[in-house]
Amino acid sequence: MTGFLQRGAKKTIPAELLSAAVEAVAKLPEEERRDRTSRVVALLRIMDAHKVPSAHRGDLSRAIQFRLQALAALQDQPSYRAWSRKRSMHAALIEAAASVPLFVTDRVASFEPQSFFKRVLEIAEARGPG
Repeated sequence: MTGFLQRGAKKTIPAELLSAAVEAVAKLPEEERRDRTSRVVALLRIMDAHKVPSAHRGDLSRAIQFRLQALAALQDQPSYRAWSRKRSMHAALIEAAASVPLFVTDRVASFEPQSFFKRVLEIAEARGPG
């Protein structure tokens, strides 16, 4: 695994930053959402708004993209559908996606579904109702 893949897979992200990234990418038109450059520009705008230092943006951008990719790969899981609606996700889902370890093989990032959704449930239970 190359250095940038290792760094991106190991890096956790503040949940509020990942939440803003999810929202920004979701607001992109369908065509732009599939375009890597458009997604990166949206992420850079989010990092501007969150005052992320320039020196950290490369690794952070890759880490966000890996985590978004891994989260998207879970969309067909029944547990995912239980924690999300058409255009929104439960905060526990985003918080877990920001911190649960990623596995990267063949340049594809993924979460182990069972441990990922276990962590989502733990976060939701710790937050309590509401």
